[in-house]
Amino acid sequence: VDKLLAAVPAINDMATIKGEQISSIGSQEMNNKVWLKLAKRVNELLAQPDIDGVVITHGTDTLEETAFFLNLTLACHKPVVLTGSMRPATATSADGPMNLYQAVALACHMEAWQAGVLAVISDTIYSGRDLQKTNSYKTDAFKMGEFGSLGYMRDDHVYLLNAPFKKHTFQTIFSKMEFDDLPKVEIFYVHTDSDPELLKFMLGTY
Repeated sequence: VDKLLAAVPAINDMATIKGEQISSIGSQEMNNKVWLKLAKRVNELLAQPDIDGVVITHGTDTLEETAFFLNLTLACHKPVVLTGSMRPATATSADGPMNLYQAVALACHMEAWQAGVLAVISDTIYSGRDLQKTNSYKTDAFKMGEFGSLGYMRDDHVYLLNAPFKKHTFQTIFSKMEFDDLPKVEIFYVHTDSDPELLKFMLGTY
């Protein structure tokens, strides 16, 4: 965390920054246990009167799933912004520092209040509800499909052009529940000549 923050010293001109590491895993290893731990800690932090927002750095492989989960389960009005990077810090044009800088700028912006969980990647502002990773190598790797983005960033300037209308965070029934674990639900993809034996195995009848 300290190395990430040290790489973007300009964020200290926008806010009083405190770093905290919740987990240290590749995002492809994300699991329910970490999600529940993250949601609980974010709720605890945002309940404190001296904390105005939270920025979460996250690997891009499962960033959309984490954004979706937090968007439904956090019980907060304050800004929560996810960001990540498609290029490593050693790359010639690493995108992580600018994404982090813009995520902090968005978390400081009043229009991010009560907007649900947001994400900033490659100058674009997304809703955590409909975010999708659609590319595995471009820095502009995320889209919101037919819904379009919520807005864009120009350096630290925020331009929100749309608002999320689906229920999120404090508006959802899930944000009022306490979870110790999550139900296990598998997905069976049906395709031409798919093997029904796999479905029987998943149902425990194999």
